[in-house]
Amino acid sequence: MEIIGFDANHQIEVRWDNPLATFSVIILDRQIEAAIERGESDEETTDPIVLWLGGTLGEIPTLQQLKTALAAYAVLSEAAG
Repeated sequence: MEIIGFDANHQIEVRWDNPLATFSVIILDRQIEAAIERGESDEETTDPIVLWLGGTLGEIPTLQQLKTALAAYAVLSEAAG
């Protein structure tokens, strides 16, 4: 699921990872990705990943913890819960 965040340049992807029993979140900066694609920058010096969470077992197991983790980047509506 893609979430619209506070920064229009951020692409926020959220998924549930069943084997790890956690939500996973990745936030990418679209401007940095575009610069890399145009050859104006490279991933060794400029990382398009703003935030990456949920890679370990049970890291973000609840919707409330997901909301807290995303608080600086987006607000999840009550409909998401």
